[in-house]
Amino acid sequence: MRGLTPRQRAALDFIREFTRTRGFPPSVRELAGALGLRSSSVAYYHLAALEKKGYVRRSPFRPRTIEVLRNPDGLPAKRAVKVPLVRPSRPDSATLLQPAGEIVLPSDFAPSGSVATVVDSAGEGAGVRPGDLLVVAPRTSPQPGALRAVLTDGRVSVERSQTPGAGSAPGGTVLGTVCGLIRILDPDIARSLGVGIEADQEVKSGAAS
Repeated sequence: MRGLTPRQRAALDFIREFTRTRGFPPSVRELAGALGLRSSSVAYYHLAALEKKGYVRRSPFRPRTIEVLRNPDGLPAKRAVKVPLVRPSRPDSATLLQPAGEIVLPSDFAPSGSVATVVDSAGEGAGVRPGDLLVVAPRTSPQPGALRAVLTDGRVSVERSQTPGAGSAPGGTVLGTVCGLIRILDPDIARSLGVGIEADQEVKSGAAS
C-alpha cells in the first residue's frame, strides 16, 4: 500500500469525518472547500490519486459516491450505517416506539434493521446500566442466555433469555436481541438522549470509577 502525501491524507480525513457525521459522502466541491482549493479540478486530482492508491472508490457519473476503502494507516475501513434512535411512545400512542433521531455506527456493530434505544433498567448480572445506549437487532427468538430488550409500561429493560425461541416476556414486548452497547459517560450527552436523573447518576458514577 503506497503512502499518502499530506494533502491526500487531509482529503481522506475530511471524507471519513464528513461521512461519519453526515451519513453520506461529501461532494467534490465540498472537498475542495475543506482543503482550501479554488478549483474542483484539483480536488478531482487528489481523489484520483487516492483511488489509484486503493484508499477510495467512486462512480464518475454520479454525485456523492466517494466510498472510503482504507484508513490512512492502510487498514480496511469499516462501512458506516445510520441507525434509528427510538424511545418508548406515550401511553395513548398507537405505536410502541417513536423516532428520536439517528446515530451513525459501523455496519458490523449494527445488523440490518437494528435500532438504538436507551435502557431504563437491567437485570442483575447483565452488565448493563440504566442510561446505556443499546443496539437492538430485530430478533425476537434469541438463544438461551442471550440478552434481549423488553418494553414494559413505557420502560426499556434488559433480561436474559431462558429458553430457546422465547419471543415473549411476561407483561412486556420483546423488542429484539441486544447486539451492542454504548456506555454514555458524558451527562450532557445522556440528557440529550432522554436519560433521566437516576440514569445520569449511574453514568456519573461509571465515569468516576
